[in-house]
Amino acid sequence: MSFVIKHHTYQPDIILSNGTLFWLIISLAAITLSYQQKKYANITRLIMWSCFYFYLYWLLKLTIFPIAIFKQSFATFATIGYGHIMFYEQQPLKMMQYMFVNENAMYNILGNTVMLAPLTSLLALLYQKFSHWLTMLLVSILVSGVIEMTQLLLTYFYMNARTFDIMDIITNSTGGLVIGYGTYHLLKWIFPKMVDYGQI
Repeated sequence: MSFVIKHHTYQPDIILSNGTLFWLIISLAAITLSYQQKKYANITRLIMWSCFYFYLYWLLKLTIFPIAIFKQSFATFATIGYGHIMFYEQQPLKMMQYMFVNENAMYNILGNTVMLAPLTSLLALLYQKFSHWLTMLLVSILVSGVIEMTQLLLTYFYMNARTFDIMDIITNSTGGLVIGYGTYHLLKWIFPKMVDYGQI
């Protein structure tokens, strides 16, 4: 992982890799599952929490990690400054024009549409208060916005190379609401007892 800034290549001192993320998620999952087992002793909830952390790992892997760290960041970039890598999409809606003629654009839009659907559906399966459509929409907007702002800040300070894109927030939120809401109610219709047993 390197950064080319004003024709110079910079190598970070430390890279928080997917391996770091993996052990972080494992630690969080172990704490959560241990707490759930003591308080609820509910196998359905344990399975859903396991699915949640498995999903969380892939979500962060695809959107945030790896993260580069320069030990002497301010000294290293004192002369050139920050923000020389494109950190926001200048024409966020332009990709929609190419959705049906460009394969990469189509995959990008479809991927962003389904990205938060597991989050909203799993939260609804775990907690009834997250099952309302408005709550799902707000969660989708909030999480998508946090991801995009994190990408913007990391790229601005040369810790990653992703861009803030308002189109991603739109597609994430749409999928989180429509697909997440539909998935939750479909599962509740097919497995009503299991959903009621696992939900609090």
